[in-house]
Amino acid sequence: MSGQTEFRGPEAPAAKDTENAAEQERLTVESSGQDTDRIQDEMPVLPEGPELDRARLVNATIEAGVDPIEMRFAQINSTYPPEPIAYRTFTYLNSVSTGVTGPEVYAAETDPTEEGINLARWNITHALRAARQMELAGRKIQYVTARCPWEMCLRDDLYDIVKGLAKEQGLSPETICLEFPSGLMRAADPESRARIRKSILDMKLLKVRTMVTGIGTADISPAALFEIPVDTFLLDPAITSMSDSRSKGANVAALVNFLKSFSADVIADGVYNDNQINALTKCDCRAYIPSSGYQGKVKHGSLRMRLEEAAAQHAEEE
Repeated sequence: MSGQTEFRGPEAPAAKDTENAAEQERLTVESSGQDTDRIQDEMPVLPEGPELDRARLVNATIEAGVDPIEMRFAQINSTYPPEPIAYRTFTYLNSVSTGVTGPEVYAAETDPTEEGINLARWNITHALRAARQMELAGRKIQYVTARCPWEMCLRDDLYDIVKGLAKEQGLSPETICLEFPSGLMRAADPESRARIRKSILDMKLLKVRTMVTGIGTADISPAALFEIPVDTFLLDPAITSMSDSRSKGANVAALVNFLKSFSADVIADGVYNDNQINALTKCDCRAYIPSSGYQGKVKHGSLRMRLEEAAAQHAEEE
């Protein structure tokens, strides 16, 4: 600014505030999903059969007032104090023919395909936008996750994909965390592990975090733990549920400490009560995600918040 303040009736808004408001409006419009042509291009193709008219279904879904593809958010709380430090995202595909389809349904078929890569691009783009919108709303968080197929790490272009999408949006890639399913840690052959290791190290160059889910119940290669330096392990809810158990709590704590020995954070998914939060705090588990059945003193937001809900969370809700 020039240092001179111009008044025309009421005090003129600061240029920075105006720019932020304009940027927030742009990001909101770009994330709202009402551009029919863009949505048709972005929508991944599920195995519904070649006889279905893709454009007709997208148009019909929009006309029904529903976004064909949308991202929802769950807060990741630090164990102490129990307040949001990040958000985990879930991408839902909505259709008048198939209803609401979540990643737990479509991932097995889309992940190994080019459509899975395209959906991951969409996830990364919208995670970047969401992180920026939260920043503009005054929220101080570490990152927003973007779910990706682990097969992306076998490619040679993950670095270019993430860097290119961030540049395209004019946003910093440091605000996102790529979330991979446990298959990332099951690579049995040395060549695959070497490729995955390179991709994860490339993300570190971009200061992009990486996370692996399903820890504790999935079959994971011990060699992968030593060779693939991910930043965060997400405990499966079945493991989290035992954290306050008299007979098994010590085993959960030992698992957390073992995972932390790889210089990684550990997050517990599916916390049910405050005793589990206390137990996880004692073993220095970094954070947790509440279960839908949580009962305790901490007030959490919805497990599948819309972006505007997540960005508008107040301190008393945190």
